[in-house]
Amino acid sequence: METPELSHNLHSYYPELRKWRSTKNLQKSAFYKSIEPQLSQLLNYYEVGHYAPPIEKSLIGEGFRGVTWNLERGICFDGIADILKNHPTLGKADIFFCPETDLGMARSQNRNVSRELAKALQLNYIFVPAYLNLDKGNGMERDVDGENSLGLHGNSIFSRWPIQNSRAIRLMNCKDKMRGREKRLGSQQAVVVDLILPSGPLRAVTLHLDAHSSQRQRYHQTKTILDFLAKENFKGPTLIGGDWNTSTYHASHVFFTFFSFLRKVAMGPKRVVEKHYNH
Repeated sequence: METPELSHNLHSYYPELRKWRSTKNLQKSAFYKSIEPQLSQLLNYYEVGHYAPPIEKSLIGEGFRGVTWNLERGICFDGIADILKNHPTLGKADIFFCPETDLGMARSQNRNVSRELAKALQLNYIFVPAYLNLDKGNGMERDVDGENSLGLHGNSIFSRWPIQNSRAIRLMNCKDKMRGREKRLGSQQAVVVDLILPSGPLRAVTLHLDAHSSQRQRYHQTKTILDFLAKENFKGPTLIGGDWNTSTYHASHVFFTFFSFLRKVAMGPKRVVEKHYNH
């Protein structure tokens, strides 16, 4: 599937979009309704590519190995590609669950991170966007050279085995992404595919739960995924990987995060590790 192109005037709307401080109010506006079809096309886009060569029967084992790694946008692309290709353990994996992959973001050199990584590693892949970024990112990312050529950020799966039946599960936002310095439209999406292994089909899922969230909010995001999977008529095992952001902290606000951290320090490191983090 070809990379989507921005409408010739969509970039010109970004300054106006960034002025809004609430997604709800923005979506009620006539301005938003006028460009909603273009925005929807980008946020509902996904791409699948096939670069993995057939695996020789002599190299097929009885099991498979999966690796999960938050790629941090793919900013350190060359290092990521080198490790996943040449590391004695990671390089032998069959499936990679990779949240945080950019498509057309200045901070990652405007790469199509998923496609270029799949080509470099000779893997099949799927990329599903979560957000359309109206800014170049947060923190030091805001100061990188250049501008976003597209501005999509999402989640990916890479596989040595064929990919079939691609779909996505949209998760409810735990925080309004138009509030704060990094303004984004969209929400997290879990990526779901069926992989055709020699032993039979395997359902693979990459997720990325919201970082700025409470334990209850992460629970509901996870439940959304599990309920979706339970309704499918899939015969075979399911493997879920990604970034769960399960620090166990209430992280919906910096105050709650700081208070939770102090509370656990007061409990003592040994007690926290043995009695708290395990649950």
